Amino acid sequence: MASQMRTQSIVMEVPSSEMDSKVSTMECFGWGLHAFHEVVRTGNTTISPTLLGDYEAKTEVFRSVKLHFVRDLTMPRLDEIRRLESEFRSLKYPTSTSNPWAVSAALFALAVVLSVIGGFYIREIPKMNDAPPGHKAFAVMFFFFLVACALFFGIRSLVLGPKKRREVEDLRRKVITKASDLQFRAMRLVQAYDEDE
Repeated sequence: MASQMRTQSIVMEVPSSEMDSKVSTMECFGWGLHAFHEVVRTGNTTISPTLLGDYEAKTEVFRSVKLHFVRDLTMPRLDEIRRLESEFRSLKYPTSTSNPWAVSAALFALAVVLSVIGGFYIREIPKMNDAPPGHKAFAVMFFFFLVACALFFGIRSLVLGPKKRREVEDLRRKVITKASDLQFRAMRLVQAYDEDE
């Protein structure tokens, strides 16, 4: 009587363009692709007139692939492979979406625009007959404050921008190196199992 192979399975959905990459990543951790099927979802439909007076309907289509993977539970050193896989999945890939230099650059632009508007306003105050006393002094101080803010945020964005990008790229390189190392170590364990069979 032949013993049945005990397996573990997992199903995941990925964009169609990432199917090959996901399969090769999963194979590193002893998973084999058992089945897959394409998933097509439709989104919003927009209708717009054409130049010829007709109407054209466009529907957003989202394509993905459902992948069904299986792994042999009798694989030797499976606990070590699972530990490597868990560590691989817990890696956080840095994104450059939270850049403080972008905020500084936006505040710099805002301060410059307000400084220009303030400069025109200061130039127009002497022409106003009903300007309250001290109004011009306040306007001048506010103008110089905006210029100082523009300088501060401009210099900050010039300094922080390249530095933050370098930090994000360095971190991304470290994570990719770590991910590659984990995949390689798991792949060696899986290959040793495949050679034994």
